Amino acid sequence: MYSDEYLALLKNFEGFYSQPYLCPAGVCTIGYGTNLEAHRKFIPYTDIREGNLKGKALLEALKSRGMKWSDEEATKAMILELDGTYKELVNRIPVFSQLLENKEKCRSEALLDMAYNMGVTGLSRFKNTLKLISEKEYKDAAWNLVKSKWYGQVKRRGRAIFYMMFYGQYPKPEEVDKLPNYHFNEEGIGVMRD
Repeated sequence: MYSDEYLALLKNFEGFYSQPYLCPAGVCTIGYGTNLEAHRKFIPYTDIREGNLKGKALLEALKSRGMKWSDEEATKAMILELDGTYKELVNRIPVFSQLLENKEKCRSEALLDMAYNMGVTGLSRFKNTLKLISEKEYKDAAWNLVKSKWYGQVKRRGRAIFYMMFYGQYPKPEEVDKLPNYHFNEEGIGVMRD
């Protein structure tokens, strides 16, 4: 269902963490970005899973029990999360289905990645970008991403998503750090800078 190119990028973006950690948003996470607060089914301890611990308290409880994942467990959870995100995108973001129908696999996976990263609700707030995509104005949609707060927060991931939307091609994971920094100059013109 997902391209090998995208899965390699996603693993590269998220990085692998065998033990729980707090992501930049303060959410208890493990593996390849699996949010344990949103997906409590991945917590193996019934008392903690059914409790209401969050953030640092959840992290400390899981660490005290020695929670640890293998790469295989992390990949399985990542795919399950992608499956849920994919289904939600089909139901809530019409332009995602439009991209699939138009055989725009790379661009659809750019949206899938954004939703994996910020949730489908977060992606739904990109109304202008989604409108441009629906009009097949992919380059303008890519530049519109650069204007967002999200783009500045996710750094290298944002540059890769820009590339995927702009060119309709996947950058190689080892080349993500070499992609130029896309920004607007004083005249409001989009430029690429190394």
